[in-house]
Formats: sequence, structure tokens, C-alpha cells
Amino acid sequence: MSGEPENPEALSMPDYEIELELTPVSFQGSQGARRRLEQAVGEAAAKPGRLLTGEVGIEVEWLLHEKRRWESPYTLGTPDLDNVLKPLIDGLCGPAGLLIDDCQVQSIACTWIDWERDPDQRITLRVRPNMMDDWLRHQPLVWIDMGDGLCWPVPSSLEPSVQLIFVQHFEASLALRDQFLAIGIPEADAKFHMPIQRRFHRARLHSHEFDVRPVALYKASLEEQG
Repeated sequence: MSGEPENPEALSMPDYEIELELTPVSFQGSQGARRRLEQAVGEAAAKPGRLLTGEVGIEVEWLLHEKRRWESPYTLGTPDLDNVLKPLIDGLCGPAGLLIDDCQVQSIACTWIDWERDPDQRITLRVRPNMMDDWLRHQPLVWIDMGDGLCWPVPSSLEPSVQLIFVQHFEASLALRDQFLAIGIPEADAKFHMPIQRRFHRARLHSHEFDVRPVALYKASLEEQG
């Protein structure tokens, strides 16, 4: 499901870096301001053409003049360092973004640095995946809810008969895991027969407008088309 990225040279790098000349917004800011910031981050996050599926570490570097941190009246309009993280990370998430959901973030480092180009400000986001091969290329996906809200992706551009093979594989893997658990095999061992692709809960996917379908309904639809 990986395929050739649109920009192989950029995607071979260990980190994904986004640099934006903008003023960050607090998660307590207005909905409109947050939406504009998330849109700007999202447009930059779409450029690599990949959707990371594993855990990541994120570094945020914020350049601004120090007077905006310490002096009146500037400091009253400057958000606290911890408050700017949520809108920035939310902007990375979604079907056309770099992340599926912020539950993937395993570590965060955030720093502000004084610079002299006041009133300009710059935000740099560095996203470092723990595993370089945990990704999907940007493509139409449908996430299949296999039960208990746990979902796996299938490329919806494939022929229905091929998509059905994916679904049947998920079903067989989950059934085998359940059989192992039923006879007392530890979950750490039973999961070796699970799909290698990371699963996500439907609540995480719905919050970013991914296409989520119950397995029974989607399987019936594929069988009708096939």
C-alpha cells in the first residue's frame, strides 16, 4: 500500500520539516484564527504526499522578538508556549495531512528563540517517525471498522474484488487472534497474526473526517460490485 511517493528525494529524509512565516495561535483563541492556522499547516503537511501511521516525535521551534514574551503590551497578546501546540499538531492531521491523529505523538519538544525580525515570526515543525516504513501514500482510503471501533485502511481505488481480499484478510487475522486468546495464548504472542498495518479507533478517524465503514456493510457492498 506504499507505492511511489510524489517526491522521493524529500521523503527519503529521516525528518519531515515544515517552516511557516506566521504567528501561532493559542488553543484558547478564536475558532476562525485556529482554522486559518490549521489550514496553513495542513497545506504544508500535504506536500510530502505521505500519511504517517506510527508513533512520531515532534519538535516545535518558534522564532519571535523577546519583547513579545516579556514586555507590555506585547506579552498580553502572545500565547503561552504550551498553548500553541494543539492547533499546530491538529493542522498536521487528516486525510491529506502528515498524521492520522494526534494520538500518534509520543514525544514533544517546544522552544521559543529570540530573533530581531520583529514583528515577523516563524514556526518550524519537525516530525520524526519512530519507524521510517510506517506510512501510507496519499490516496483514497476507506477505513473498515472490524469491531470494537478498531479500523484498518483499504485503498478504495482498487477493484472491489481486491478490496474484498483485504477485508477477508483482516477478518481471518482477527479470528485467529481470538482463537489464540481463547486457549490462553498471551496477547503479546497472539498479536503476531494481526495485520502489520496500524489500526486506529473510529473516534480518532471521525474527528478528522476520514471515511469509516462498518465491515458488514462494506463487505456486502463489495460482494455486490464484484
